[in-house]
Amino acid sequence: MGKAFLLNLNLNLISGICSLASVSHFLIKRCAKVVKSKSKCVGYDFKTNLKEENKGMKKILSLIMCLAFVVVMLAACGQQAAPAAETKATEAAKPAETTKEAPKEETKPAAPAAKKAIGYFKAAADDYYKAGWDVFKALADKEGWDTQEVLADGSDAKMLSAVEDFITQKKDAIVCVQTTAAAGGECAKKAKEAGVPFFSLTHQPQVTKGFEPTGASCYDWVTDGTYAGKSAIEHNVKNVIIIEGVQGQGTAAAQTVGFLQAYKDAGKQVKVVFTGYGQWFAQGGQKAMDEAIAAVGAKGFDGLYVHNDEMLDGVLNSMKNAGLDPSKYWIGASNGKEKSWKWVKDGLVTMDVNQTPTLEADLVFQMIKAQFEGKPYKHYVYSILKPFTKDNMDGLVPYVKDDYLAGRDAKKFIFDINDPAVKEWSFQ
Repeated sequence: MGKAFLLNLNLNLISGICSLASVSHFLIKRCAKVVKSKSKCVGYDFKTNLKEENKGMKKILSLIMCLAFVVVMLAACGQQAAPAAETKATEAAKPAETTKEAPKEETKPAAPAAKKAIGYFKAAADDYYKAGWDVFKALADKEGWDTQEVLADGSDAKMLSAVEDFITQKKDAIVCVQTTAAAGGECAKKAKEAGVPFFSLTHQPQVTKGFEPTGASCYDWVTDGTYAGKSAIEHNVKNVIIIEGVQGQGTAAAQTVGFLQAYKDAGKQVKVVFTGYGQWFAQGGQKAMDEAIAAVGAKGFDGLYVHNDEMLDGVLNSMKNAGLDPSKYWIGASNGKEKSWKWVKDGLVTMDVNQTPTLEADLVFQMIKAQFEGKPYKHYVYSILKPFTKDNMDGLVPYVKDDYLAGRDAKKFIFDINDPAVKEWSFQ
């Protein structure tokens, strides 16, 4: 039903009303004629009856007019209601409009976190330092860290310059295998003042109170020397040649202190007939041993304490060149590298201490990882020492990077910094 239908309905109603009005008019005229005709009849009061007839007709007309008014009003209401109904019908007929969503902003992938940058200083091109670096670098690469290695030639000045450069470059952490204890302490102070975490490796720095390094991993070098001293006592060594690494480095002095402390604790006497410095290399070790043999002669000593395996390699060559049989002497060393395993097994060397830079560097790696993650950790630790002879060679820690990492993955040895075997220490 639309507007056209309602219009037709209204027109029909008006037409009907007009027809009723015409009929009414006709009836009134007709009634008038009837009255006139009746007036001719005897006893009929024309005026009175005409008056009554008019009243009846007026009632009929009034009724017709009221009916017409009602019809018109209804029609008008229908016309007003129709648009609303029509609007609803039209709206119902229209397809529902889809609400448009506000355009979504494209989610951009989060920017990758910046790589942690590590400055790693090594005092010299020593194979011990290299072995530690190789493992540290491999573990750092797995974490996505960017590691920068700087190598010096034992110069304190170069060490200080390298650490200052690391600070300027805003490294996230610095690892330092120091040249000397004094220079190590100065570098630790500079890093602390700059707010850069500083980790000492292998050697303990000589620090100013309040400027200690953030962390440090090394061996208890005194205990290392004590193991050798105890073995020498067992073999009744009286006159010993000692070949140290670098004079004044701290590590060397500590090993010698431990060796002599073992005799003191046992109430025994020993004479150090010669002290040489092999700079931690085979060539230096050979040179120092040549000097020792020249100074005291083949019978001037019954024992040798050599502070690392590389220098020991040179010492063995020197003895061979001098026509001396190493197996006739007590020989103790420190490092416990793979080649020394064979020397000990074959009886050329009496004992060694498995003291690896691979494990030592691994512990510093674990410290730095915990530092970056905001987790608690042991800040100053001794790595694990293991003295061995040909009768006790189980569980030795490798020097070679790939062998170390494979053994680490297989848990063939202790490497976790949280293990009770990894002892803590503190700066006095």
